[in-house]
Amino acid sequence: MPPHKSLNESVIEEVCKILAYHDGGQLTHAQITEELRKHNLADQYGSGQNKQNRLKAALLQAQRSNGCSNHVLAFIQGVVNPVRFVGRKEVYENFTSELNRVLIFDSLKIQQDGKLVFVTAAKTLDEAEDRASRLRKRLNDRAVHPDVVKCCHKELIVD
Repeated sequence: MPPHKSLNESVIEEVCKILAYHDGGQLTHAQITEELRKHNLADQYGSGQNKQNRLKAALLQAQRSNGCSNHVLAFIQGVVNPVRFVGRKEVYENFTSELNRVLIFDSLKIQQDGKLVFVTAAKTLDEAEDRASRLRKRLNDRAVHPDVVKCCHKELIVD
C-alpha cells in the first residue's frame, strides 16, 4: 500500500476511545499488548496506563515516526478482523459502525469484511443530514416499513 496521509489526531483519539471502551468490541490490556506486538508498534506505557492512552500514544508515535498512517490503518484492520466477532454479528456491526462514524471524517470506512476503503470525507453535520435525507428517500421509494425509516438519523448515515 502506498503511504497514506497522516490521520487527524482527533480522529485517532476517538478511534482509540472506541477500541478501548466500546461495549462488546473493546480490547483488553492483554489484547492491546498482543495487537501492538503483531503490528510492530511500540507500547509507550504498558498496562500501567489506561487503555485509551496506551493506544493513542502507540498509534500517534507510529504515525509520527513513519510520516504516514499506514501502520495505524493496519492496526485498525487487525482489530476489526471479523474472526474476533464470530457468533457476535450485531456487536461487530455496532463496533464498526462506531468506528466508521469517526473514520469518515478522514475519508475512510470499514467494510463488512474488515477492510478499510477510501470514501468521500464528511465535513459538516449538514452534509451528513443531506445524505440521510437521500437515504430516507431511497427507503421510502422501496416501500420500506416506516419504523425503519425513523431510524435514519444523521448519526447513522455513515454506515
